[in-house]
Amino acid sequence: MTNTTHRNTTNYSTPDFNSRTNATAQQAQESSPTQEQDTYKAYPHEMIDVFQAEKISGSLDLLEKISAFEPIYDQAAAAADEIRGLAKRLIPQLDKNIARIAADVESLQTQEDKLTIQIEALDRRIETHTANIDAIFEEKCSNAKGSENVYRSNIENDYSSNHPEYAKLVRERSEKSGERRKVCNEKSDRQSFLSRLEQCKEDIESNKTE
Repeated sequence: MTNTTHRNTTNYSTPDFNSRTNATAQQAQESSPTQEQDTYKAYPHEMIDVFQAEKISGSLDLLEKISAFEPIYDQAAAAADEIRGLAKRLIPQLDKNIARIAADVESLQTQEDKLTIQIEALDRRIETHTANIDAIFEEKCSNAKGSENVYRSNIENDYSSNHPEYAKLVRERSEKSGERRKVCNEKSDRQSFLSRLEQCKEDIESNKTE
């Protein structure tokens, strides 16, 4: 046997913003790469939070260009103020979402660590059986005649049939590995959300929103 070990949707009072939020979510489903679409399906609320934050923080890059139109377009200043206001109101929700997702990541890390300990314990119990299989394999290879082929997989299958406790350990390890892989994937996704939200907050705070 070959052992493998590896280690709230935001709501604002501005009607226009709510309509833009819905449009953003729709665009995410229609225009994102396949991986982004799959992530949206798995974490719809988290992805909407990220899309909203990135849209607002990204719009701050337009403030300088909008300001340049103020002498010829009397609504330019109002548009810039609206963007600053949206960004300012976003900060408390960003803090809340960042704290929530950080707690999720910490909880998932705890689960991963627990599963790793369980897998390592199973590996130690499997080692004795693996040594037995290796010894049988080496003996059969030594006794093989002529062009006779000896396959370790066949020996392992026979051993598993004759030692149900070994088969049970292998099955349990496979199940635990699958659980850990799922936890690791979710942790990775949430770490990505966390990083993106923290970047949005940094972008907003690096601009003047007063």
